Amino acid sequence: MNTLIKNNIKNILLLSTIFLLATTQVDAQFYNGTKVGFGKNRVQYDYFEWKFYRYQQYETYFYTGGKELAEYTAKVARKYIPEQEELFEFNLVDKIQFIIYNKQSHFKQSNVGLSLENGELGGITSIMGEKVFLYFNGNHEDFDIQIKEGIARVLINQQVYGSNWRQVIKNSTLLTLPDWYQLGLTSYISKGWDSEIENSVRDGVMSGKYKRFNRLSDKDAIVAGHSLWAYITATYGEAVIPNILYMTRVTQSVDKGFLYVLGVSTKSLTKEWLEFYKSEFKNLDKTPKEFYEKNELFKIKKRRDYSQFKVSNDGNNFAYVTNKLGQYKIYIYYKDNDKKYKIFKKEFKLDRVNDYSYPVLAWHPASEILSFVTEEKGFLKMYYFDINSGGLEVKALFNLEKVTAMDYHDNGREMVFSGVYKGQSDLYLYNIGANSHKKITNDLFDDIEPQFIENSTKIIFTSNRLTDSLGYQPANLELFYNKRDVWILDYLSEDKTLSRVTESIRFSESLPYGYDSAVYYLGEQNRVNTQFSAVKDSFITHIDTSIHYHHFYDAKPAKTIFSRGIKEHFINSRGVSTTVLVDNFKYHLLSNDINEPILDSISQQQQKDSLQNEQLPTNLPDRSNSILLKPVEYSSEVINIDQEEVDITNYVFDSEKTTPIQKNTIVIGERKSEIDSLPEEFKMPNQRNYNLSFFNDNSALRLSNSFVNGEYQLFTGGAFNGPGIGGLIKLGTVDLFEDHKIYGGVRISSGTREYFMTYQNLVRRWDKEYTFARTTFSATNGLNVFGVATNTLHYSLKYPFSEVASIRGTASIRNDNIIVKSTDQFALEANNLNEFRGVIKMAYVFDNSRHKMPNIYFGTKFKLFGEYYQEVFENNTTGDGTIGNTQVLGLDLRHSLQLSREIVWVNRLASSASFGNEKLIYYMGSVDEWIPLGGQNRFINQEDIDFTKNYRYQALAANLRGFPQNIRRGSNFAVINSELRVPVFKYFIRRPIRSKFVENFQLIAFADAGSAWDGVNPWDKENRINKDVIIDGPIKVTVFKNIDPIVAGYGFGMRTTLLGYFVRADWAWGVENGVSNKKPIFYLSLSLDI
Repeated sequence: MNTLIKNNIKNILLLSTIFLLATTQVDAQFYNGTKVGFGKNRVQYDYFEWKFYRYQQYETYFYTGGKELAEYTAKVARKYIPEQEELFEFNLVDKIQFIIYNKQSHFKQSNVGLSLENGELGGITSIMGEKVFLYFNGNHEDFDIQIKEGIARVLINQQVYGSNWRQVIKNSTLLTLPDWYQLGLTSYISKGWDSEIENSVRDGVMSGKYKRFNRLSDKDAIVAGHSLWAYITATYGEAVIPNILYMTRVTQSVDKGFLYVLGVSTKSLTKEWLEFYKSEFKNLDKTPKEFYEKNELFKIKKRRDYSQFKVSNDGNNFAYVTNKLGQYKIYIYYKDNDKKYKIFKKEFKLDRVNDYSYPVLAWHPASEILSFVTEEKGFLKMYYFDINSGGLEVKALFNLEKVTAMDYHDNGREMVFSGVYKGQSDLYLYNIGANSHKKITNDLFDDIEPQFIENSTKIIFTSNRLTDSLGYQPANLELFYNKRDVWILDYLSEDKTLSRVTESIRFSESLPYGYDSAVYYLGEQNRVNTQFSAVKDSFITHIDTSIHYHHFYDAKPAKTIFSRGIKEHFINSRGVSTTVLVDNFKYHLLSNDINEPILDSISQQQQKDSLQNEQLPTNLPDRSNSILLKPVEYSSEVINIDQEEVDITNYVFDSEKTTPIQKNTIVIGERKSEIDSLPEEFKMPNQRNYNLSFFNDNSALRLSNSFVNGEYQLFTGGAFNGPGIGGLIKLGTVDLFEDHKIYGGVRISSGTREYFMTYQNLVRRWDKEYTFARTTFSATNGLNVFGVATNTLHYSLKYPFSEVASIRGTASIRNDNIIVKSTDQFALEANNLNEFRGVIKMAYVFDNSRHKMPNIYFGTKFKLFGEYYQEVFENNTTGDGTIGNTQVLGLDLRHSLQLSREIVWVNRLASSASFGNEKLIYYMGSVDEWIPLGGQNRFINQEDIDFTKNYRYQALAANLRGFPQNIRRGSNFAVINSELRVPVFKYFIRRPIRSKFVENFQLIAFADAGSAWDGVNPWDKENRINKDVIIDGPIKVTVFKNIDPIVAGYGFGMRTTLLGYFVRADWAWGVENGVSNKKPIFYLSLSLDI
């Protein structure tokens, strides 16, 4: 057996080296074994009329309501593109196409990337070639990060993979950048170092999670990569970044890119990086576990995000939101009976750019109603939940694109919104009874997080505005100041006066609340978010005929200081405070009285900040304990930290040295404009309407081992015809938004010719597809040789109910032509077959699976389908005057259960049955796309086929490993597959893995069981396997057999990626009549598993 395995392994390597074989996913039923089409959907509730501006290096695309965002993007991109070109020492080759959505829900409707595996977009900002997708969430600071990150990713992709599609295909085949490398670098370039990164890195280092560097994924991998690039920049200088990227492309190796530039391997580099951060955080005190247990009201679940932990005014009820992979739930905790209840649930768990901004919660002053805003099917909805009756009332909100925060007026009849409309984030006063709202502010500044204070006579909020003048419109580089300060608006006064509470240059304050005479908000201290309090005060400026006062807020950090940053806090009208923070990757929901701090300062002298001043000053927030009083002029000069030793914990700005009264205060006043104008005047080009523009879409010339046309094969009495090894020429073109796709090609192998041409129209909710396909092949039944040609014309529709569920229908005309080759006299006289059929297909598809790595996914896939085939002309009869018809019903259910990280247990149940006066025969056994080696017998038991059943079509019922094709046969089949998949090296190796062959190597243990039969069930005595009729002249003998119709197989296998393609190798022992075969059958195939 060992010799057999060794020989088969040699055959795998030999064939895989010679043939670069690709797989093509077929959206079909059981035409070709397990290749059943699933896939997710994009649900388009809105129709977009696209327009654009064209510039020298980029284009900005927008639709109604997005003109202001497009103009803003153009001005920001003009500033950041040259900066990043200088950083990367690489000039942009092709124009960047910024595609701008007014809100994230519109972005989710985009068809871009739908052809990718699982139809998903990954990452923070999604890049397809030179496309950068942006969405506005009411916060220009976040919008800027998206723009910078998009520019960085385009430049990195062009530098590493090339600019044209040929270079991309070539380089991406040999090199794939891991998330920690590419996304970590773009995150570092776009964000610098902030409190969120600091908090996450502290968790990763102190918990020991970063020791298992190779096991990091998703957000953890990005944050770790972010900190690694920050360490590289601090240690070796910023100039090494373009050199590393260049050497990575030249050597086609991430490890060699670091080795040739830095002189250290990736393994050594990650070890040094981890030791660096350990030394930075070694003196950091931990929050006692007992403290968390004391101040948490209830236990919460792991592996989900928590937000909006808000307490009602009476202090008895607590609401909060959980979010797991985009699926959010609203809970209410009733303190009196110590129970929590789920009151609302929306969305699905998917790997995508998930929207964490919804729902938005607010308690009614009477504490009996919880209001929340959601976005459903493109509309904003306001819900009112009665905590006593459990009733739920809903209203639609109009003339708003998004609500980011809200709060109730003390009278309970009005609310204040932070709403987004036409690229602006303004404050709105909402009348609940009339379901109407009016603007309070109206300018380009972001006014968010509003709360009523001082008996609802004023509104406190955060904003990036520069002056205390409402209506002031920023211009030029004033637009780039996006750090938010705390402001108070006297909205009832005639002139609506504004008062500044804070003035910080390098970081944003957030979530302000007012209680009693104090203001509470979140700000940064020692690189983590901390709760600050500010009390209004004044001092005498001068005395003449009267005393003149200058009013200010005396601000200081609250006594509660954690070793981790506070993510959110909330304070109700009675001073009950709630806090949300993450410590060691675990969420904590805490509650206390604002007048009684729940924790004294953990450490008055925190450790020095990470990276200290080695970071670029423009990326660094202020580290001082003091709160800035007057604006600091922006400077692009690099600080020379060697000139003077700086105590960053007790740093004092020059302005504070000369003006002692400003210490720990925030002056209400006017900020000077940092930069009055752009270096050169910015001119807006003419606005253009977008007309369909098509681009190349993965055109290719390659070898293939998969069918490209999915149809049942005509029954010939012989084996199911495999695709064979052949060449595939594919040409494709797609418009900018991938709403229109045209692709076609030809596939030629030794026995098969396939031609196809498809046009897809994905505009609006109904997806439409038109396809012409032709397939020709040769077949034999052991006596005759046939030339078979099938021509089909399809019109398909798909209606998505949601991102994971859809109904699909296809109407087709099918022409089959069978020509009997003239191999002898009988064949010469045999009649040929030429028939036309009309075909109707319907299917319901559910797919919430989440792709982890090649052949590894989590979740469920389900397809229920029906088909009807009807001859359309009488002259195509079978000779008895009956027009043929066939009906097929089937289902395919698959579920992948995550056992531990990438280890999964996958189970599948598949079944199908055919009806009508012409049947479909299923050949059970083997695997799809099997490549027999060394004279392996692919098809057996041909003599057991019952030709009296009037079969018209044939298909493969797989997987049933341990046997060749046709171990069982019939017009019905059912099969169960179970597989345990273990990516060995990916699971156990901690360091980064260089080789895709090693990283994707998987060991498989499997078991299959199933049967194919005619009649009611597999044990029916009329089934051919149970009964055999022997006729000899006038004598007719019926023999009943005692054969178990159920067959099974078990074994093991290996999977990996070789030369860019996925290779499967299985050794399987068949079990028939309770007896296991002594020798295994070896299966080589080139496709993914179930």
